[in-house]
Amino acid sequence: MAARLARLASFVTGRRSRWFVIGAWLVLFAASLPLSSKLADATKEQYGRPDGSQSKEVGQILADHFPGGDTTEAVLVYRNPTGLSQADQAMIVEDADAARSVPLVGGVVPPFGTGSGPGQVSQDGQVAFTVVSFAQGTVSKTNSGLEDLRNLAGDPSSDTSAHLTGTIPLLNDLTNIIKEADAKLLLATGLLVLLLLLLIYRSPILAFVPLIVVFLSYTIATGLLDLLVKIGLPVSSNATSLLLVLMFGVGTDYCLLFVSRYRHALHEHEDSSAALAEALPEAGPAIIASGLTVIAALLALLASSLSLNRAFAPANAIGIAIVLLACLTLLPAVLSVLGRRAFWPRTRAVAYSPGGVDEKEGVWARVGRRVLARPVLALVVAGALLGVASLGLLTYKTEADVLAQFRASTDGTRGVDALRSAFPPGELAPITLLLQRQDGSLTAEDVTAVRERAVGIDGVAGVSDLQRRSDDGQSGTMSMVFDGEPYSNDALARVQEARRELASVSPGLRVIIGGGAADRLDYREAAKDDFKVVAPIALAVIFLTLVLLLRAIVAPLYLLATVLLSFAATMGASLVFFRVVLDKHSVDPELPLVAFIFLVALGSDYNIFLMSRVREEAVGRSTKEGALRALAATGSVITSAGIVLAGTFSVLTVVPFYFLLELGIIVAFGILIDTFLVRTIVVPGLVALVGERSWWPFRSPAEERLPELEEPAPAS
Repeated sequence: MAARLARLASFVTGRRSRWFVIGAWLVLFAASLPLSSKLADATKEQYGRPDGSQSKEVGQILADHFPGGDTTEAVLVYRNPTGLSQADQAMIVEDADAARSVPLVGGVVPPFGTGSGPGQVSQDGQVAFTVVSFAQGTVSKTNSGLEDLRNLAGDPSSDTSAHLTGTIPLLNDLTNIIKEADAKLLLATGLLVLLLLLLIYRSPILAFVPLIVVFLSYTIATGLLDLLVKIGLPVSSNATSLLLVLMFGVGTDYCLLFVSRYRHALHEHEDSSAALAEALPEAGPAIIASGLTVIAALLALLASSLSLNRAFAPANAIGIAIVLLACLTLLPAVLSVLGRRAFWPRTRAVAYSPGGVDEKEGVWARVGRRVLARPVLALVVAGALLGVASLGLLTYKTEADVLAQFRASTDGTRGVDALRSAFPPGELAPITLLLQRQDGSLTAEDVTAVRERAVGIDGVAGVSDLQRRSDDGQSGTMSMVFDGEPYSNDALARVQEARRELASVSPGLRVIIGGGAADRLDYREAAKDDFKVVAPIALAVIFLTLVLLLRAIVAPLYLLATVLLSFAATMGASLVFFRVVLDKHSVDPELPLVAFIFLVALGSDYNIFLMSRVREEAVGRSTKEGALRALAATGSVITSAGIVLAGTFSVLTVVPFYFLLELGIIVAFGILIDTFLVRTIVVPGLVALVGERSWWPFRSPAEERLPELEEPAPAS
């Protein structure tokens, strides 16, 4: 690899070829810029129906065999504290008629007039709702359809308020919250990274270079994703928001690692291009291994049964691949053009010093000496801290409640409040009962039997008559409403009971359940199962990467153990923080898996950066001495990288969406634990204890010879 990277370095820093490299990236940037701005509207949301679940099967049958296809019920809620007048009722009927022409809308059932449904007007006459069957589409089409429904609902000058709510409108509200926050995220992330780089480098030019490299990469990645979405690649709004944070954090880390090697090489080479030619082969293997580890860990999500995970994985993997390539080509090309001017006004700090630079022992060298002198004590103290933090996992509780994710009021949440004031909360998200007669047409007796069995289930507030019938007449749908909160764990337990009770109503009749709480139940169970499948795959990929990079098996094993302990401590401490500070006693079922992928992949980055340097420094020396030299050499750059990465993820706390806020806190805290505790104390302590056996079954680097300096040729 070193030889290939040396050839790459020669090309990207050549006097003419470097301009070709810069020009090629600028052309890609210019071509991607108009496409990048369109990605948010081209994404299609994935609403969490896992493969093999009843909710997914219900949706598929509706799409294939029912007029209007797979739809979800939205609810137009009207409320007047003094009672809905005749004029209000006429307006509601007019709105229902207008709703039928809105794109993606199927059936419409108003509370008044022809075709009205029972139980859609409150007893006091103050609240009424229209049921609208709404199909899924792209973010752009869904936004347009829902906006049309909201625009036609109600007269702002009257005392009657009107809101659009239901599962699809609420999830769409979350999507819009994320979308509207993207510009803020980009600005906040860019400013934070710039500030941190200015503090690290104290050079305005050098601070802007990584930022420009990453911004160009992000624009190209989002432009490419817009093209790929158009040909069928699934990408969600969550994926694009996390892509921004991930690319800026990881890309800046790679730039920091490369520039650190470059600064050191500038002392040994008068020509900056020669210094770059040395730095790239030295820093490249660790950067490439890190990038491939993150990409592989992300792609492990493709094994998930949830489509939202599969929509998340490829977009972020593509982004990491592009920023990795930019750090290996565009960054050295730009630095080659700038030369030592990039470090202005501190160019003396990178002056050519053929005799070497005398450096004082830094803080990380002093920390390393203390840890390596008493590794058992260091490991006991660090292990105790991590162990205590891990106890927070005892408070772990999940809840697949859509409403629990909102940090700000929206039209959808206001509609929920209006609906709750007069109806059972379950009216917000009715359960769909799909009846299938396997030996003929569905009969009235089948519908009656199902209805009688369903109303006897604890917590059921009501069951409708047959609402829709399939093209062949063998299947039909009914709605069931719970009297409690529609997305709570109690509601999910009632879905499980309903599935048991309705599994065998009569011979030849099959009843499967989807929609509302059934969708959330299947989502919760799939998220738990996905963790058991995806996490081992991600760990196996990271382990193999470490084995190939370090040419060892023992060291990768204990490095992987440190990552797992760090994850447990991070999750435990974060759960306690959520409970005490945010008053959040449960988390989304998907959060642990996404946090695990980020923490394990990104935490392994710092192990890769440190241990690859340990192997390099241990050549011709002992592994223990190599660890000390590596910690001293990488301490400042890894610390800087950790602070930058933690800072970028902390920006997610500005998004008024609890899932992203919690993810940002977990990853930022976990990165800081990896940076200041695991990489500084735990890993060096393990290296000191295990010593040369770390490299088993391969040869220890201590047995390799240091490269001999060439002796000057004798004078002729």
